[in-house]
Amino acid sequence: MAVYIVAYELFENSTRHQRLAQRLQSLGARWTLRDHVCFLTTDLTASELMDRLEDCLAENDELFVARLSGQAAWAGLHRADSEWLRSYLGR
Repeated sequence: MAVYIVAYELFENSTRHQRLAQRLQSLGARWTLRDHVCFLTTDLTASELMDRLEDCLAENDELFVARLSGQAAWAGLHRADSEWLRSYLGR
């Protein structure tokens, strides 16, 4: 399974935000780093993941999906978040 970071900005519509959050959860979202950034594990490719999320967006909304390579560094995260990252990315 690959680990992805998904970042998004939805403008002026809480309904789309809720729909995108639900879709991310259904695809395996594990935790949210900030309001608009989450990490998830999936067997989908980045393009397939984008295809599954894109219908939640409007014309001016933004969405970024990237597969993480395994090299990462972080500080100041809660213990559970750090443990999750460490289990998938190492440190």
